[in-house]
Amino acid sequence: MTGQRDNLVGRLMRPGDGGIVAAAWAGVLPDRDRWADWLPAFIAAPRPYLNARLLRRHRDGDGTVFLKREGQAIGNATDGLTMFVMEYWQETFDFTDPWAHQLLNTIVPIYHRCFRGNNIKRILHETEVAVGHIQVAGGNPHLFDTQPDDPFSMSPGGGGPSAVYGITRDDALSAPATGISKVLLYYTAPELRLSLRQQDVAILALDGMTDAAIAEALGISRDGVRQHWRAIFDRIETFMPGFFSDPGAGSAPDTRGGEKRRQTLRYLDARPQELRPFAYRGRA
Repeated sequence: MTGQRDNLVGRLMRPGDGGIVAAAWAGVLPDRDRWADWLPAFIAAPRPYLNARLLRRHRDGDGTVFLKREGQAIGNATDGLTMFVMEYWQETFDFTDPWAHQLLNTIVPIYHRCFRGNNIKRILHETEVAVGHIQVAGGNPHLFDTQPDDPFSMSPGGGGPSAVYGITRDDALSAPATGISKVLLYYTAPELRLSLRQQDVAILALDGMTDAAIAEALGISRDGVRQHWRAIFDRIETFMPGFFSDPGAGSAPDTRGGEKRRQTLRYLDARPQELRPFAYRGRA
């Protein structure tokens, strides 16, 4: 890319910019003084090991590391996706420490915002072996230890002090307990099956952008944005006749553009699956 502005969005697209992590977190973490003390050690020696290796492969041009939207669309429409939780740094938290709770309260809403609505069949996570065994003791049997000669060993030299554990949808939904993973593993297929560009318009609108800002972000005209809105409204009216004239849905008869937009965003915000890529989008 050329002509990138020196802001967070531009820097996120620039490989090798480790400082972006600091800049992004500094804007959301509540205890910034402590974060400033913690960050230099992370930049010097990022953990976990497998995450760092995958990120380096992606940075160096390996396009197979992460699914593009087309690959996600196929998984969402078929037997589901396997999700590997990527983190830039981790340590075993002392949950008597208020800072651990501050971190979780910051991370979890972002985590849900990023991934809810995907057809996820299994979630994998790298952790310290001790934490993995706690998972097993708590009833999660999906722990995968690594050996020094294992090509997937976490440390560069093999035999790192890490493990990968996971949970499947069937196991999570059959367990009485609830948790972060369980929320993500509930899935309902989309009804509208919007195109990728229609999803882009709706996602940016949910982030608070005006149509003019959406047009600039997507590199299209404002009339192009309006055409996408009309297509979204048409799909809603096709699959849910009467939606825009149903008082129970918050509508008044003859609802017009601005109110249609607000009502559509309320509907989509409550149904994140409608904003995930789906292989059969656009078909009735």
